[in-house]
Amino acid sequence: MSLEVGIIFALVAMLGWGFGDFFIQKSTRKVGIWTTIFIITLIGAIVLTPFALKNASSLWSVGRNVFIIGAIAYFVAAFLDLKALKEGKLDVVEPIWSFEIVSSSFLAFFLLGERIEIIQVGFIVLMIISLILVSLKTLTSPVNSK
Repeated sequence: MSLEVGIIFALVAMLGWGFGDFFIQKSTRKVGIWTTIFIITLIGAIVLTPFALKNASSLWSVGRNVFIIGAIAYFVAAFLDLKALKEGKLDVVEPIWSFEIVSSSFLAFFLLGERIEIIQVGFIVLMIISLILVSLKTLTSPVNSK
């Protein structure tokens, strides 16, 4: 695959992600959290089942308890995410969600023993600073200040 095709796919994924978050918020407010979780889970199960069947045995080899705890944690996280979307604005909730990338990096480092290079640490710090700047509303630009 060429670089151009990869960039196009990345842009399509970002647009799809943005539209998905928008419509998830709309559906959460319109039909409720439980119905939205059910619909998203049903669609995900239908679409992803063919891919998961190839590796189904490896899921149980990790351990049934780990799999069940992970499923429960995922369900609780989905419920809290949709609750946040129902109560808050998307432009406030979305930057907070972005911290999952940072937290996943730290969890992989501490729990899985993955090692990161100094440039990766720099990117994580840059991401944290960017997320803070996106979340701030008190900054005024020279154009808006009079």
